[in-house]
Amino acid sequence: MKDHGEELQLIQEEDPFYEDDIPLDAAKRRAQGRRRRPRGLRAWSSIISNTSFRFIAGFLILILFFNVFFRSPFSSRTSNGHLRPAIHYAPKAEGWLNDPNGLFQDSNGLWHMYWQHLPSYEPSDCKSWAHSTSPDLYNWTDHAIALKCHKYGMWSGSIVLDTNNTSGLFPSDHIGDKVVAIFTQHDLASRSEEQALAYSLDGGYTFELYAQNPVLRRSGASLNFRDPKVFWHKETGRWVMIVAYAHEQKIAIYTSSNLIEWDYRSVFTNPYLTSTEPTFECPNLVQVPLYNSTPAYPFPTPPETYDPASPPTAPTLPESNSTYILLLSSGSGSPYNGGSLTRYFPGSFNGTHFSPIDSRADRIIDFGPDNYATQFFANTPETSIHSSDPSTIPTTIGWAANLRNCAYPPSGPREGWRGLMTLPRLGALVRTAGDIHYWSPPVGLEEWVGEKLLSAVVDKDGTHTVNYSQVASGAIQLDMSFNIVGDDRAAYEAGSHVSLIWRASKSGEEVKCTISWKAAGPAISCDRRSAAGFALVGEELGDAMETMSVTDIPRDENAVNALEISAVVDHSVLEMFLNGGLKAGTMTMFPRERLDMLVIRTSGFKGKVEAKVEVRGLNRPS
Repeated sequence: MKDHGEELQLIQEEDPFYEDDIPLDAAKRRAQGRRRRPRGLRAWSSIISNTSFRFIAGFLILILFFNVFFRSPFSSRTSNGHLRPAIHYAPKAEGWLNDPNGLFQDSNGLWHMYWQHLPSYEPSDCKSWAHSTSPDLYNWTDHAIALKCHKYGMWSGSIVLDTNNTSGLFPSDHIGDKVVAIFTQHDLASRSEEQALAYSLDGGYTFELYAQNPVLRRSGASLNFRDPKVFWHKETGRWVMIVAYAHEQKIAIYTSSNLIEWDYRSVFTNPYLTSTEPTFECPNLVQVPLYNSTPAYPFPTPPETYDPASPPTAPTLPESNSTYILLLSSGSGSPYNGGSLTRYFPGSFNGTHFSPIDSRADRIIDFGPDNYATQFFANTPETSIHSSDPSTIPTTIGWAANLRNCAYPPSGPREGWRGLMTLPRLGALVRTAGDIHYWSPPVGLEEWVGEKLLSAVVDKDGTHTVNYSQVASGAIQLDMSFNIVGDDRAAYEAGSHVSLIWRASKSGEEVKCTISWKAAGPAISCDRRSAAGFALVGEELGDAMETMSVTDIPRDENAVNALEISAVVDHSVLEMFLNGGLKAGTMTMFPRERLDMLVIRTSGFKGKVEAKVEVRGLNRPS
């Protein structure tokens, strides 16, 4: 009779270098670690009498004892635990998620989202492109890995539809979308980074690597050269690539006629970006609608990085109904919390050079600590989902995390996954008083609004409590409008405030947001330290990462104290949208128990208050 398991492998340390799920040096390990298995009862007697075996067996029994009698949130992992969001996208199985990649909508209207993936929740350089599709940006179906790590990590990049087969990679009789991925291949040995290409003959589900990769490398060392975003520039009839010289704090622009041969054209940087910011990453250059609007708010106070002797130039506002926007993510330097952030630069683009409207570097798409690497979806060979019709608005999605602490959330040891995406959002610009402001309300969320849990007029001093433990999805949306009218403004500016508290009834953990009114208008601060679930920061950042706050809220000049708040809480993430999406904030939290109560408390208002609130459950996408 055959003895199953003819060879006994020695246990090896985990190796991050994989090819088809097999460590590259597996053959060598097998040769070194091979030994014959003892056979029959005599063999088992030999094993059981072994001192090491007895020690290990006793240790495992001890662990089992504590697991049964002293259970804790960390005693076992479940992929469907209370931390997993119901509305936001997160890995459906165990693993790691970071940057969204290659976002596009195909000719059948199906949304494709790729993202940086690891099979373990622990970070590593050996990342692959995972792939998910959705008909509506909420119901996601996961597919096989699209670009698999081997000797190269498949780092971030973009996808284009090569409609005219400029690359020559598709047969003349090809039917369907001609999908081409352009991405950074990160050498796991040398850590050099080059831009590579892959193409798909089945609409983006499987890819063939271009045989002559890389298609772009820098002369000399290619360290920290990554995250290509490619699009077709109709006016010049060429492909454009923007790519980060990450540690040089520059964004380079290249052009090509065929996606394979690239010519350097220019570089973008900003003198007000500090040398202490370690990285420029995940650039995105797209044309977006520019809407007229009348809200007036003062310019935010320039951060300390500005040189008073050389103030930023006044903005030159475009007159058309669309303009370009450059998104740029950085590993640190946020004026809100010191952590990572994504800036936006409005400007113009002529096919080779990007020209911002001014030299400011303090425009940020999200005032919360957890929104990074935001990218736009594309659906044409040109730019993003946009046309000359201003009613067509591009769609974005971002990684809901901060580089300063993304490796530590307890969803890893508790449930086996780390990383989630923001809600899908629109991305456009609106004119304000002498400025341009980013506008990013959630898109499509209204399809999942469910049972009304509260609808009330808010008293000047009062409390409303909502128990949403019976909401099947565990996710809710709050909509609140506030307007304070009165002559004695100072009487209520001093002490008026609203508290929004999401609480876990079993443990008392909570996320608390406070809205207060000051001379310049409303200010908002949210504190997650009670429900964060892990050590949020190092000493260098203090407690900044425990909160999110904002004061420069765009508003109508005739309603200084008007404020509209829409907030979504989905298990481990809070997203807040102010005044219709003119400000957005994202914050994650990982409480030991499920958040299931909302307390709304108002106090201190002396003038006339016009306010109402509505709370609804959100239905889980099927």
